[in-house]
Amino acid sequence: MRELSVFVDESGDFGDYAKHSPYYVVTMVFHDQTIDISKQIDILNENLLNMGYDNVAVHTEPLIRREEIYKNVEPNERRALFSKLYYFVLHTDIAYKSFVYEKIHFDDINTLQAADLICTLVLLQKRYDANKLTRSDILLFRSRKNLKKDFLKRIKEKEF
Repeated sequence: MRELSVFVDESGDFGDYAKHSPYYVVTMVFHDQTIDISKQIDILNENLLNMGYDNVAVHTEPLIRREEIYKNVEPNERRALFSKLYYFVLHTDIAYKSFVYEKIHFDDINTLQAADLICTLVLLQKRYDANKLTRSDILLFRSRKNLKKDFLKRIKEKEF
């Protein structure tokens, strides 16, 4: 059976609109686990180690803006780091999908709360399927049956 791994990251924040940060981006990276990418990972790790970055996750926005651990790193070295990661992505058998939102659309806190609720319901569905609902889950929803009937089943109608 094939297994698909999904890695999710975001860029931006839910704060007020700011000229330097007008967007919020969510990206999902997909990797078919039947495809071995260990060679590409080893090459990236070796390249980073050769640059003096052992076991460091490269965060590209702080890298570009000279923040955090990159504040004293010269532009050529920052570009080299960015390029190493870029070529890793190009040469690795992965795919991605990004969703970009303008912050002006985030003026409704209720929509954000809806996203939070849906994430919680998806997790509840996973626990339900695995027969691992917690005592707190059962207490709040009164029973497994009520959870499924009143919440899990109905929310699926919204999924596209």
